[in-house]
Amino acid sequence: MEFLFALVFFATPFIVWWGFRYMRRHNTGRGTSLAGGLGLGFVTLVVAGALFLDVSTEDRANVLEEDVAAAGSSADVAASQVLPTPSRGLGVSHRAILDAMAGDFVSENSTPVDGQPRRLAQAKNGLALLETIGDARDVHSATLILFVPNDSPRAVLENTTYGVIFTKTTLPDWPDASNWFSESILKISEGDVDEQEVSREGV
Repeated sequence: MEFLFALVFFATPFIVWWGFRYMRRHNTGRGTSLAGGLGLGFVTLVVAGALFLDVSTEDRANVLEEDVAAAGSSADVAASQVLPTPSRGLGVSHRAILDAMAGDFVSENSTPVDGQPRRLAQAKNGLALLETIGDARDVHSATLILFVPNDSPRAVLENTTYGVIFTKTTLPDWPDASNWFSESILKISEGDVDEQEVSREGV
């Protein structure tokens, strides 16, 4: 569009010259011919300029709308990356787990994980740590970390009790949870294995 306007601009003098000669050839007078030629050139420039401005304004408006739309899309993407993704709960609250431990765990300060609230609680013996993530009324993740020393039978017994209570509270539909946990703690304390792991459908 800028090229078209420039073309009209430079062509205007030739239009004026042609109009001037045409009027002189028809004996309309020099003054009138000059005025008419200048008027014709002026009108040509005004019309071309108006068209140029209209199109340019429309183009700029379209570009602005595209930029705003792109910025909005980027903001939507950024917002979706920040917002936490809700997860299905385990059907048990953080308080219910603590209450089941008979007050042997003390809450500690913690920071969110992936946008989800996290809570920590440590056993008074210093050898067990509870972590829950998600809504406190229905946590979607519950983890109990137990340390099994080989020189403190009492601590092993306490942690075994914590583990059994934890599995019964968080996995009430697993009838063999207590037996599996007790056997796992015994194997670890005797040095047969370093860790035990089990996976159940739906957990």
